[in-house]
Amino acid sequence: MDAFVARQPIFDRKLGVFAYELLFRSGPDSCFPANTDIDFASSRTVSDVVSLIGLDTMVRGKRAFLNVSRHVLVNDLAMALPRNRVVVELLETIEPDDEVLAACRRLKKAGYMLALDDFVERPHDAALVAMADFVKVDFRSSTQASREQLARKFARRGIRMLAEKVETRDEMTTAMPAGYTYFQGYFFCRPTIVASKDIPGFRLNYLRLLRELNRPDVNVHKLDDIIKQEMSIAFRVLRLVNSVAFGTRKRIESIREALVFLGLDIVRKWTSVWALAGLGQDKPLELVVGSVIRGLCCEALGPKLRMANRTQELFLLGTFSMIDAIMDRPMDEVLSKISLPQDVHAGLVPGDGPLRGVLDLTVAFERGDWTTCGSRAAALGIAEDEIASAYHAASECATKVFAVAE
Repeated sequence: MDAFVARQPIFDRKLGVFAYELLFRSGPDSCFPANTDIDFASSRTVSDVVSLIGLDTMVRGKRAFLNVSRHVLVNDLAMALPRNRVVVELLETIEPDDEVLAACRRLKKAGYMLALDDFVERPHDAALVAMADFVKVDFRSSTQASREQLARKFARRGIRMLAEKVETRDEMTTAMPAGYTYFQGYFFCRPTIVASKDIPGFRLNYLRLLRELNRPDVNVHKLDDIIKQEMSIAFRVLRLVNSVAFGTRKRIESIREALVFLGLDIVRKWTSVWALAGLGQDKPLELVVGSVIRGLCCEALGPKLRMANRTQELFLLGTFSMIDAIMDRPMDEVLSKISLPQDVHAGLVPGDGPLRGVLDLTVAFERGDWTTCGSRAAALGIAEDEIASAYHAASECATKVFAVAE
C-alpha cells in the first residue's frame, strides 16, 4: 500500500518553522478507502512515517506533531517515533478514561511531549490538561474572548498555546499579545498588500533576474553573465553542482562549467529557485521551500498526465504559485514584471488555464484536503498513490537542495 501523509508548518513568533503537523485525513472522505476508520488511518500514518517516507523527509529536521487516535495512544504505537522529534497530538474525540490517562503518563515518563487538539475546556479534561505541553485552539470555531481566556489560564502554567486555522496575518498579530506562542494555518500564503510603498531595490534586482532567466531566447553565454551578476546565487549554484546530491567527482569552479555539466535547463531551473529565495529573504523560509516542493511535484506529475513535454512549465507554475505572498503584491502585478510562458501565466491568475488542475491537485494534497484531492485526481485521470509518491519525492529533493545551499 502507498503512503498518504501531508504536512502543515507550525510557526513561532518570528515566523520561523517550529514544527510540522503530519496530516492523515481532514474529513469523512480521504485517500484511504471510504470505510476506513480513524484508528486505522492514525496507525497507518505512524507506520508510513517510520517505514516508507522517513521522518526527515517530512519535517526537515524539525519536530512532528502527530495526530493519534485512542487506539494508537493506548497501544503505545507512537513510541515507534523518536521522543525528541515528535509531539503526540490527542484528537479532540478522545475521552480521558483510565486507559487514556495511563497511556499519557507512559508517554510523559518516556520523554514525549503531548498536545491537545481543537481544545474546548471541559471539567473532565483537567487530568489531560495537567500533562499537556501544548494546547491548540481553533481560531475558526472560537470567539476572541474564549481564546484570550484560555491563553491567560494556561500560559501561566507553562503550557504553550498554539493558534490553529489562522488564516490572516491580523489574526496572528492579535493572538501574540493574548499569549499564543505558535501559529498554524494558511496566513503565510496570503499576501499583505503594501500599496503605498515601492518594491525594495534588492527585490527589483531579483525580479529582473527572473525575467531574464525565463526568456525563451536565453542562451549559455547570457545565462552565465546573468548568474555572475548576483554572487549569492552564483555561490549557491556552485555549491549545488559540487554537492553529493548530483554525484559529481570533479570540482566545478565556474558557472560556465556548471552549465556544461548540468545543462542549460537545469541551471536555469535552480537559478530561478535561488532568485525566488532572494525575493523572499525577509519571509519565512517555508514559503520558498513550499513553493519549490509544489514546483517539483507538479513537474513529476507531468509524465503521469501525458504532459511529459511540459514539465518545465509545470515546475514554474508550482514554484511561482506563492510569489504574490513572497512579494506582498497582487499576483497580476508581480506577473507583469516577469516573463513566463503563457500557460504558466494563465495557471497563476484566477481562471482555469490548461495547467491549473495540476497545481490545484498538488495544493489539495499539501493541505491534507483529501476530498478535493480525490475529485481533482479523478478529473485528471490519475491514481491517488501517484500524487503521494510525487509529493514525498519532491519534499525529499527540496530538503536536499536547500541543505546544500545554506
